[in-house]
Amino acid sequence: MGKTEFRPNNRMIDAAKSVFIAQTTLNMIRPVVEAYQKKHLDILQPVSRFTGEIITDIHLAYHMSDEDFLLWDMSLREERDLAGLTTSDPEACPLLIAEGMLSRAEDNLIECMAPITGLTVDKVLASGPECLQIRKELIELTLQLLVKYVHHKNGV
Repeated sequence: MGKTEFRPNNRMIDAAKSVFIAQTTLNMIRPVVEAYQKKHLDILQPVSRFTGEIITDIHLAYHMSDEDFLLWDMSLREERDLAGLTTSDPEACPLLIAEGMLSRAEDNLIECMAPITGLTVDKVLASGPECLQIRKELIELTLQLLVKYVHHKNGV
């Protein structure tokens, strides 16, 4: 019996392309946003409401008092605008928007490939304690499979 070559449909190829675009967008935005977050964290020098120590890690911003967070957030909005990272929602963080865009694109890719893989987003997330690692590997393998079709479809 002969081997059947995999041929993705346009929906699968477009889903992979959307993930690549979202990854690129996130990779462009992340360093800019994290740099100005760190800059203003260093200027404000907020104290952790849990440890009493000065917060130096942007990923621990949730440790700030409400008052410090309001000051930090206001300065971040000004930096966001100066960096040209405008958002449709003036309250929104461009980094969070880009992360959400990537997550939605990845979920769409998983769903588009479900007829081939037998895996949906719900099945992956219900797969137990390793579900996020499984999701990550599924996306990486799927992109490796589809990348040549994305390039071919775009004439590259």
